Amino acid sequence: MRRVLLTGGAGFIGSHLADLLVERGRRVAVLDDLSAGSEANLARSRHGVDLEIGSVLDAGRVLALVGAAERVIHLAAPVGVERVCANPAVTREVIVRGSQNVLAAARRSGVPAVMVSSSEVYGFSPPAPVREVDVPAEIAGGAPRLSYACAKLVADRDARRAAAAGQPVLTVRPFNVVGPRQGSSGGAVLPRFVERALLGQPLEVHGDGLQQRTFIDARDLARILADLAEKDAWPVDAVNAGGVEELSVAALARLVVALLRSASVVHHVAPPAARGGIEVRRRVPDLARLRDLACLPPLRPIGAAIAAVAAEKAACAAAQA
Repeated sequence: MRRVLLTGGAGFIGSHLADLLVERGRRVAVLDDLSAGSEANLARSRHGVDLEIGSVLDAGRVLALVGAAERVIHLAAPVGVERVCANPAVTREVIVRGSQNVLAAARRSGVPAVMVSSSEVYGFSPPAPVREVDVPAEIAGGAPRLSYACAKLVADRDARRAAAAGQPVLTVRPFNVVGPRQGSSGGAVLPRFVERALLGQPLEVHGDGLQQRTFIDARDLARILADLAEKDAWPVDAVNAGGVEELSVAALARLVVALLRSASVVHHVAPPAARGGIEVRRRVPDLARLRDLACLPPLRPIGAAIAAVAAEKAACAAAQA
């Protein structure tokens, strides 16, 4: 595998993956409309990346780029609760039609595809830990907040149908990814906590804060995706990718305060209206399949992600001073 196409490769997760692939001697093509990502995210690996500014909705461009690659890893999707709620129709179109364009191009070109899905395809009352077979038939409800999960479920199902028809396609479902380059404007919890802790401001936890999660560093997820993409074949159609360190959102807030030695206090507030009262009490992955594929490397502890995000925020603040 010498040349890899990353859709959404200038984004939070995609740029870490681009860095790693370049380190491994791969030539990387990135297709990104820069609506969430940025060229700055690719600064570290820029010499090994060919950036194409464009959309996965452009089927012709997708076909040309996939045809010139040996693997495609599809990450492009809108991110952030606020953005999703503001544009549910656009969210669905980019996720569903963009995924269909990538699958069609990969099928036509004979290129294996890794399709990055989401843990939200398991709905909002999943078992815990949740296994790959626990995907519901549908996610009920018409709230704008659900447009992302519903669209991801459709795209996930399309990818698995393609795999069942013999196309080399693997669906990967990440759980709660954190780390440097993750913006806080979309509602991501860790960068929001770190920003406020560095300023000594209160950390706002929605509800009782007892929602249980495992968090995986984006740099570890990049290794998992790269290792999976390099396999000659996949014996399964879908696999979870997540962390092993489970803690509550309130515990995460307290850990941020402690590790950064901040004077901030933790406040509990009502969830924003945009969330529509939708919350999963416990969402943690079963990682047996990932272990069976020998693609669960040693993972960074959550403290390492907190330190990396804090260092990044501090450097940005110093540069702007």
